[in-house]
Amino acid sequence: MESLKPYFEIKEDINRIVTEIRECVKIASPYDLMNFLTFSVFEASLNKKSERDYSGNENCILRSVEYIQSVLVSTSNSYQRSRDDIVEQEDLFRKILKLTCDLYNKIPLYYGLWSIEQKGIEPDDKLEYIFYSQLMSLVRGKQYQLFRVPVIKELLTPHARMIQDVYNISIEQLIEGLVSLETNLSQGRLIAIKNVINGIDSLKGSLKSEKAFDREEDHESMVIELQKSLGLDVYDIKKATNWPDKLINDLTLDIGEDTTFYGHDDFGGWPLWNLPIQFKPCIRINDVVYAFDYNTFFDNFYRSFQKSITKHSIDGERQWNSDQKHASENLVERVFASILPGSVIHHANYYPLGSRESAENDLIIEYKDVLFIIEIKAGSYTYTPAIPDYESHKKSLSSIIEKAGKQCTRTKQYIDSTTPAVFYESDKLDNKLFEINNSLFTQTYLLVITLADFNEITASIEKISVVNAGQDVIALSINDLWVYKEYFSSPTEFVHFIKQRTLATHVKEFEVYDELDHLGLYINLNQYAVQAQKSGEGYDMVYFDGYREELDHYFADLYLGISAKRPSQLIPNDLRTILEICERKQDNAITLFTNFLLDLDQASREMLCDKIHEVYRREKETGTEVPSCAFGDPCFFLFVKVPGIQMLSEDFRWKYYMSTFAKSGREKCFLIYISVDAEGNILDVKNRLITRDDIPAEQIDQLREQGTLYAERRKQIYLDSTHKRKIGRNDPCPCGSGKKYKKCCGK
Repeated sequence: MESLKPYFEIKEDINRIVTEIRECVKIASPYDLMNFLTFSVFEASLNKKSERDYSGNENCILRSVEYIQSVLVSTSNSYQRSRDDIVEQEDLFRKILKLTCDLYNKIPLYYGLWSIEQKGIEPDDKLEYIFYSQLMSLVRGKQYQLFRVPVIKELLTPHARMIQDVYNISIEQLIEGLVSLETNLSQGRLIAIKNVINGIDSLKGSLKSEKAFDREEDHESMVIELQKSLGLDVYDIKKATNWPDKLINDLTLDIGEDTTFYGHDDFGGWPLWNLPIQFKPCIRINDVVYAFDYNTFFDNFYRSFQKSITKHSIDGERQWNSDQKHASENLVERVFASILPGSVIHHANYYPLGSRESAENDLIIEYKDVLFIIEIKAGSYTYTPAIPDYESHKKSLSSIIEKAGKQCTRTKQYIDSTTPAVFYESDKLDNKLFEINNSLFTQTYLLVITLADFNEITASIEKISVVNAGQDVIALSINDLWVYKEYFSSPTEFVHFIKQRTLATHVKEFEVYDELDHLGLYINLNQYAVQAQKSGEGYDMVYFDGYREELDHYFADLYLGISAKRPSQLIPNDLRTILEICERKQDNAITLFTNFLLDLDQASREMLCDKIHEVYRREKETGTEVPSCAFGDPCFFLFVKVPGIQMLSEDFRWKYYMSTFAKSGREKCFLIYISVDAEGNILDVKNRLITRDDIPAEQIDQLREQGTLYAERRKQIYLDSTHKRKIGRNDPCPCGSGKKYKKCCGK
């Protein structure tokens, strides 16, 4: 029982804080309290572009607005203005803010103690998941500001007719209101303060020049900007959007209206539960409706709007869900068409399942030699906290992810087992749409795209015991997919990233907190899953955090209209040219080759480009083709075609690379053919992958002997060019592998 003492003490302490906050809010001026808190958030947010820019205390301040608004709408208010009101209320507001920060500081501690107390009762992996899912449930801001409104617009536009019928407002008017509100909630107060400062400077200038500053519009403008900067006008929904009252009221809770937040038998009033503000983001104070918290409003607006509009019609929910399904599928299709130009996209694909049944797939995309099998889930995610109700939490996730993941796997199994795999227009299987020959594809990737955004969970959904999504299945929200669309300008780089992202599903030691950490890791580490596996050897889990910071700053700058350089891997110009040439080709297995190139680390990328120029220079000097090779990582043969030189015969080339390959002992190697112009500029690229199976069994001994002779010749050329008598064990190997001689041909 002694071990339970800290656990019960912290829980009792949190309950005390929750109660004390509520009692303080009861006697606080709602208007002045929210003005104080929003100004505190404004001060804490100045010059911040990434979540990592905030201190722990500043993060708590950020949460105060959404929590206290939720307390206000769940608590009757008895505020009475008094003579000493200003001083008393200011002290009260500071106390409420401090208590709220104490609450958010203690909540993670409670989760940790809870996990410790459950040791031996529940499996460790389950406890670990519950602990981190509870922490991640506190995450807000699930989309970059730059993309907030564009994504919402894409999702709402198919519902334009219903929006017009219910609220008598066009989709254009609705989006215009969101754009205005987005500006007000993110920058409105700062803009107003700057306008006031500019107005004061203008007034000073007028006084110095003795010009009149008494025009009515000048005074009125100054008053408006002062109200925005000092009061809550900037958060006034009606002023910002001019939406109809019916719509605004549907998104609004009055003070004391909610009965659910404190109605839970356990953890009542804790931010462990969904807050009322997440269901209805607006609050009415003194007959004016406000929206205060930027992230909570835009994180939840689509679902809040959906629940509001569908209640006005008997058939509203069914109609919305039908339109929503088509809207989500069309949006995902357009996004992939943008990322993978020239791809062939098939949607609503039926195929036989057994002798009498059929199954449906949402999306199959063919891009060169890559196949994407995609399931799209437009349903909402009903959040249930894992600590008080793990089974409901698990059921909610399973309904979104697990079924879709299994559908992806089932479709892949059908394609793998049947040649060709035929797909049909309907479940009757009577009208063939297309067929897929699996032998034409070198890679297949499985993705589940969700309308619901819980990227802190989907970032590693394939490894958690809560949902059996399976290895190789990547779960992404539409929000994160949109970021990938905006980030990747090269389809082959996107394919390579998806390859790395899929490999990460196999590394059980690897954990990140956010889906976009995968992209940050890819930018910084390239083959990050491999490095994560090496880092995780000997550990149960290795966590990677903060790798998206560069991305945060980049997209924040773009949102603010600041010129910004996209964070990216370093790709030499010549390698970039090769990739662009490959993207224009329709050769079989072309992305297998571009993946090989992009797998190279920075040193190897530069080594390959240097070799191309080195061979070009030697061929210009000798007038004949000079083959080159490397047998480390990477492993390749390089042939450069220069105009006007004498080319080697195909028979000599074959004997050269086959004998050298046979001696190397490598399992596979790429043949790279580069065509350049007279100045050495790359014009064309061809490739071929050779494996051990390509070596004629009856010639292997002869080829190995010839390979030894070629190796000796390269060794002698190296000695002659360096004027050395022998190759030192630590010298670079003459084969061009980039390794030391002692670790390569000198073994």
